[in-house]
Amino acid sequence: MRPRESPGDALPDSDLDVWDSILLPQAAHAGKDNWKGWCEIESEPAYFNMMLKQFGVKGAKVYELFSFDEEMLQSLPKPVHGLIFLSRWQDTSSMHTHAKTEEASKIWFANQTVDNACATYALFNIINNASSLTLGEPLSHFKEFTKSFTPQLRGEAVANFEFVRQIHNSFARRIDMLNTDLCMSIEAEPAKRGRGRNRKSRRNVEETAYHFNAFVPINNELYRLDGLEQHPQSLGPVSESEWLMKVKSDLDQQITRYEANEMESAVLVVAQDPLAELVTQLSWNIKRLQNLDMILDLQFPTWREVYEQDRVEKMNEHLLLGPNEGCGVCEEDLATLQLSQAEIKTTGHTTDDLLLSRTGLADAQARIRMCISQEKESNLHDEAKCHGREFDYSPVVFDWLRFHVKNGTVKDVLDTI
Repeated sequence: MRPRESPGDALPDSDLDVWDSILLPQAAHAGKDNWKGWCEIESEPAYFNMMLKQFGVKGAKVYELFSFDEEMLQSLPKPVHGLIFLSRWQDTSSMHTHAKTEEASKIWFANQTVDNACATYALFNIINNASSLTLGEPLSHFKEFTKSFTPQLRGEAVANFEFVRQIHNSFARRIDMLNTDLCMSIEAEPAKRGRGRNRKSRRNVEETAYHFNAFVPINNELYRLDGLEQHPQSLGPVSESEWLMKVKSDLDQQITRYEANEMESAVLVVAQDPLAELVTQLSWNIKRLQNLDMILDLQFPTWREVYEQDRVEKMNEHLLLGPNEGCGVCEEDLATLQLSQAEIKTTGHTTDDLLLSRTGLADAQARIRMCISQEKESNLHDEAKCHGREFDYSPVVFDWLRFHVKNGTVKDVLDTI
């Protein structure tokens, strides 16, 4: 028998190994891999962004929209691919017209066929209609595979896509899974007694259930893609610049159906990820700086000596003049950029003109790199938030308690609290 450790003793290396190799992974997975349900997801942009990343989607980022004022809308990266609205579920079929059969055939739309999965269905109904996004191999194959399916069959395909379900459930905790299983058990109980499924009335659903649905502009037409409706719902023609305000008008009609203290909602937008565009801007900036330095070296070989050495060093301090892994600029990207004939012209320039242009490019690079740094910091913040949410420590705590109960050390532990 191992001697009882005093409460103040540090864990021995063997116990630390167990913690790192067994307990932490157990906290991360917590039975999710084998669980066949779908958990509810909060309206947290970080969770949606992590889902997009794990799906393999590139070029999209989710933001929370706090208001529809012009300044807020102008600040969104363009294009905005779609909007996700979370609110108490309402039957809005009478407020909109169904898309015509010909139009609907050009829209990727899936019915929601499983409970608690509306976040993923809303996201899918947006990204599969955004032609400028890179979906990644798994979703590209899935989109191609389901392109001829009906909305109902697409919904079933999503529900049975294990890759998607596991990513969706990566934010589930043990209590979430237990609550979901309990609700399913309660709903299934009447069927076991031979009375059929206990269906909730629409009024009860409206009073209790919260639901994500999507708004997407497609071919100059605005559609409401609600997985609980059979078909896409047309909200009429729109332009690229005005469709968000048309969504606002539609949401205002829904919100007026509730009392002010009864309406809780959230609005998320799926917009272009600004990081890729910023990296492209930085690549062009470096290419132009390289070109300017080459022209200066050709026409004025002594330009570095003519101007004070400290001034040149100050100009070059923190200035990128080539590939940089931290900023995402690689040699291959720089090599593919082709400057205009006017930019590569090596005659007709004065040293002062060239240095003035160089200073402008250096200032522009500082601004671009600051924006890249902010975006990367935002992504790290999202990852940290998701990382903490993915861990479920309850199984670890239970195992820890069982260990102390088995070894008779519970009183010693309680005495230290």
